[in-house]
Amino acid sequence: MSEFEIYEYYACKELDWILLNWMSRMEADGELTKTLSVGNGTPTYMLQFFQNRRLFFTTDEFGNLTRACWIEPCMGSVFIGFYIHPNVRADQKGKVFFLYDMINAIFNQGVPVIAGFIQERPTSEETSKFIKLHERLGYRYRGFVPHFFDGRDCHIVAITKENWEQGTEWKRRWEKARGIDGRR
Repeated sequence: MSEFEIYEYYACKELDWILLNWMSRMEADGELTKTLSVGNGTPTYMLQFFQNRRLFFTTDEFGNLTRACWIEPCMGSVFIGFYIHPNVRADQKGKVFFLYDMINAIFNQGVPVIAGFIQERPTSEETSKFIKLHERLGYRYRGFVPHFFDGRDCHIVAITKENWEQGTEWKRRWEKARGIDGRR
C-alpha cells in the first residue's frame, strides 16, 4: 500500500490538464527531452502518447504531477518509464516506495519481463553509476544502442520477477541502513 494516492490516466478534461501542466513544468525545468521523446514537444502529441500507454501518477496538494510511471506493452512484456519531479527527488522514502509499488504491481499482473532505456548521461561516470543503481535493484544490463533515443545513445536494462525479488533484498538493506520501516 502506497503512502500517497496513485491515479491512473484516462482521456478526460481534468486529467488532460494535469498532463499539459506537467509538460509545461518539464519544459520550464529543462527536463522534457530528458524524460520523453522529442516528439512530445507538442501538446497534441503528448496527449496522444499517453492515450496509447498506461500512465500512473501522483500529485501534490495543488494538483501538479509529482511522480509518474508509464507502461508500454511489447511482445508479452513491457517497457516502463519513470519520472520524479525535482522537488520530490530528495524524498528518498517516497521515491523508492513509488518505484517499488509500480514494479510490484506490474509483476503482480503476470508480466514476465520489464525493460527500460537509460539515456547516455553527460559523463561516462554518471552513466555507469546510473546503470549500477539499476543492477542493484535486480535489473540486468542488456546492451548499448547508439542514436536510439531521439538521436542520443542509450542502454537497455531488463528485469525478471526472479531478479526483482533478489533485488528486493537490496531494498530491505537500504531501508534498514536509513532507519526506514519497510513494512507498510
